[in-house]
Amino acid sequence: MLHFLRFLPPLLMFTLLVVQAVAQKTLYLNDQWTFNQVGNSQKHPATVPGNVQYDMLNAGLIKDPFLGLNEHDIAWMEQEDWLYEKKFSILPSDLKSEEIFLNLDGLDTYADVYLNGKLLLHSDNMFVHWR
Repeated sequence: MLHFLRFLPPLLMFTLLVVQAVAQKTLYLNDQWTFNQVGNSQKHPATVPGNVQYDMLNAGLIKDPFLGLNEHDIAWMEQEDWLYEKKFSILPSDLKSEEIFLNLDGLDTYADVYLNGKLLLHSDNMFVHWR
């Protein structure tokens, strides 16, 4: 079964915790993310944990903000919305588990998290651990 996770803006780490009667299984969701600016369909590889400035730098879309006055050239990024996405699968047997938790260990201050198109939460505090 394919699941689609989307959120605005970047996060630090996601884990999916599947709790079964006999054992517990953790699926780490840190790899194979993409990002794009909302309104621009061009997707780029993303690093999670990370942030949009780091991802833009790695994609060659901005100059190094730590050199000279380049930091001023990227101030616009804070005013934009960014979409991070990841596709992942879990086994049908996992869906029969007693509990399944999605752990969000570091969302940005303002973020909306969707799973398969359904809004799971709206975050407005980067210091909260969401589960």
